[in-house]
Amino acid sequence: MFYEWIILQLDAYPQFDGKTDVVFVVHWRRNASNGNGLTAQIYGAQQIKISPDDQFTPYNQLTKPQVVGWVKEALGEETILRQEEYLRQQIKDQINPPVVVLPPPWGENLTPSPVDPPPVDPDLIGLEIVDPDPVDPDPVDPDPVDLDPVDLDPVDLAPVYPYPFGPYTPDPIPFDPIPFDPDPFDGNFPLSE
Repeated sequence: MFYEWIILQLDAYPQFDGKTDVVFVVHWRRNASNGNGLTAQIYGAQQIKISPDDQFTPYNQLTKPQVVGWVKEALGEETILRQEEYLRQQIKDQINPPVVVLPPPWGENLTPSPVDPPPVDPDLIGLEIVDPDPVDPDPVDPDPVDLDPVDLDPVDLAPVYPYPFGPYTPDPIPFDPIPFDPDPFDGNFPLSE
């Protein structure tokens, strides 16, 4: 198995502690290949600790091995090994897929057949079609793009906006945060609870 680090971009503070362009996040991709044309990838963004005691390298003098070293140090060897196992499994799954999509065994063809366009009446060619009942999305406001409140609803005094499908009044939606997993490769999946 062959592994490769790709550095996609670097986030930097323009000015920090008297220094210029100080990198604090590295966006990376890790590629794996089995040598037979099968590949897998994993992406990430790693925050880099900034310490005044560290030796500072000017941005234009950074090298790929140095930045990859920062990412490896921040991730830790255990996480890197789990990532490599994940990439190996992705390639194994390409060779022996754990799930396959099969057509129905009774042979139904679910591919839509082409539909012929309806015939055109030769007497209608060249005639202008006029809508007998044009609908103005908002007869009060001739500019349907203007989304400023136009008046207040006397019932609940909520702002009414001129949307093409009627007034829009936002409903309160309860906030239900998704649990954050700082290490998605540790085998603990908070979303499966």
